[in-house]
Parts: sequence; C-alpha cells; structure tokens
Amino acid sequence: MDDIKNQWNQSAIKYTEFESTSRYSIFCRAFISDYFMNIQGLRVLDAGCGNGIFTNILSQNGGEVIGCDGSVEMLRIARESYPQYRFDSVDLLASTPYSDMEFDVVFCNLVLMDIDPIDAIIVEFNRILNKNGTLFFSIIHPAFYHADWERMSRKYALYSNCD
Repeated sequence: MDDIKNQWNQSAIKYTEFESTSRYSIFCRAFISDYFMNIQGLRVLDAGCGNGIFTNILSQNGGEVIGCDGSVEMLRIARESYPQYRFDSVDLLASTPYSDMEFDVVFCNLVLMDIDPIDAIIVEFNRILNKNGTLFFSIIHPAFYHADWERMSRKYALYSNCD
C-alpha cells in the first residue's frame, strides 16, 4: 500500500489539474451531484477523498461529510481547496478511527481497485455503516480510462530519480 500512497503523492498535483478539465471527471461530478441530491443531514464518509472534490459536492448537497485519504499530498490539496471541511489521514488497510455505525453513507469513488487485499476494508465499512447504511463505490477499468496525468507524473518521477 505504501507504493500506492507514494504514487498518489507524486501524482496529486497533475491528477488535480487533469481532473478539473477531464470530460470523464466532469461527467462523474455531475452524476454524483445528481445521484446524491437528497442527503440532507446524512453522515457521509468520503473514503479515499483525494483532492476533496466529492467531499465538497456531497457537503453542498446537505451531507455531513468527513473526507479521509492515505495520501498526504492529496489531503494537503483537499485542505487547501476546502478548509471548511474535515479531512483525516487514514490508512484504509488498517482499522479506521471511526465509531461503529457512525455513517449513513460510505462513498468510495475510484479507490477500491488500489486496495489489496480488499476484504478488511469491506468489513471495516460494514462496521462503520449504520444498520440501513449505503456503501457507494465505483471502480474503473484501465482499458476505458486514459490517465495522462499518471503517465506524466511517472515520467517526471523517472527524470527526477536520475539526478
């Protein structure tokens, strides 16, 4: 998991820049905003919140949202972009610092494909979700997603390691 965190730390700025104009990301933001239109007062965990964009959208739609991520760089961007929200540093491969049945919704967008093994986090989500809670997750298949930001960050990382 440290490898994944390091990759996200190295890619955080490029990813955030790319995501702001990506047609796919624009579609996802609109979809999530519409899908979670009526969450007034629901307690939501944005698990793997990245740069905080969905924490913001879910909060704007009335949710009481906490964002968490394992990447310090993504959390830095989230906190700078949305200082009004709470963002926790959480290793999703370990126990989370949240109470049993604390959340009505666990929102986990484009995160689970980076979690290995996945079993423990699913058990953890079950623990922190209330009895009638909702786990919303999405993953993406690499055949349908061209992550230019990721290739650019890796290319830069390779050049940086040559110094």
